[in-house]
Amino acid sequence: NAEYMGNLISSHGQSDEVLFFADLVHDYERVITHHMIEMQDYEAAVEVLTSKCTREEFAFLWYQFSPTLIEHFPGKLTKGWMMEEPSKFIKPSKLIPALVKYDPALHNPPNHHESYAIEYLKWLITKRSNTDTAMHNMLVSFYAKQANETDLLDFLTKEPSYYDPKYALRLCLKHEKMVPCVHIYSKMELYADAVRTALMVKDVELAKQHANKPEEDDQLRKKLWLEIAKWVVQQQGNVVKAIEMLKETQCVKLEDILPFFPDFVLIKDFKSEICQSLEEYNEDIDRLKKAMDDATENASIIRNSISELRNRYGYVTATQSCDLCNQPALEREFFLFPSCRHVFHQDCLTSEVKQPDECYACACEGVGVLGAARQAFV
Repeated sequence: NAEYMGNLISSHGQSDEVLFFADLVHDYERVITHHMIEMQDYEAAVEVLTSKCTREEFAFLWYQFSPTLIEHFPGKLTKGWMMEEPSKFIKPSKLIPALVKYDPALHNPPNHHESYAIEYLKWLITKRSNTDTAMHNMLVSFYAKQANETDLLDFLTKEPSYYDPKYALRLCLKHEKMVPCVHIYSKMELYADAVRTALMVKDVELAKQHANKPEEDDQLRKKLWLEIAKWVVQQQGNVVKAIEMLKETQCVKLEDILPFFPDFVLIKDFKSEICQSLEEYNEDIDRLKKAMDDATENASIIRNSISELRNRYGYVTATQSCDLCNQPALEREFFLFPSCRHVFHQDCLTSEVKQPDECYACACEGVGVLGAARQAFV
């Protein structure tokens, strides 16, 4: 067979014949191995892989040799991954061993400083709409190693996102990318950690941005804003800036941040803010007073209505009958409507208002009492 013939030719040390025969029978594994092991010609190995192994039956060769070839010719190899034919059958997740071994600082040519792995992963995610969490995590790992945080921030804040926030957070902490950590904390709804980290890098505006994220939790927002105000007063010694922050949020008042002020601070420095706060309190007191007056007036109206109801009465004669069945009203439980003096037996009225084949709206427009009763029942 072909393998036996290849071994036989190889045993005679005839390298050119071995390559010719292997290429003839499509034994590209032998060809690539020959270039890599015997000739140390990695460029030729990449050339064979990208030019000959363009059918799905050779996919295993890409997975087998990529971890080694990426250390020598990462540019040509990653371009091969993105070629039209190989990209149809190559499974990106099986290239992770190669991507893990790749280091731009060690494996890139001297005149190329960008990461070939990042180029491939960006192509995979944007052009091929790949949503595999593993590939997104891999791109985060390469971005985290860069000195510039711009690409990492853009990727972390893009929606929809498919990376694992916990994994991304560990990477950012490991590489001391604290601003990206703020966005990840916020994405995980750990707003207190987000604000604390933003203040750690002395970015007050970033802290304010994430302090407003828990929109439905007023208590938490107040706690976060107080932490920012405390940091501004105690770390920056800027009382005026802390007071100006009150204009940016409704959940913190002047008296909330007063305990953070140093003992020697002069009241005249924030006299206007104190006056404004007192005016707001006066307005709140006026609103509460008006609400109490309205409640008192409504209570009085309700008491009068109850008193009128107590004095409201009606009477039924011994001969008066039910307006539905025409039987004597007094023979069993009944309802009396004092305003019109209609009388109905309880069971008769209940059966009438529960009729399923009548339109309640029409009944309401017809007999006033029955319509009102039916409407009340419904």
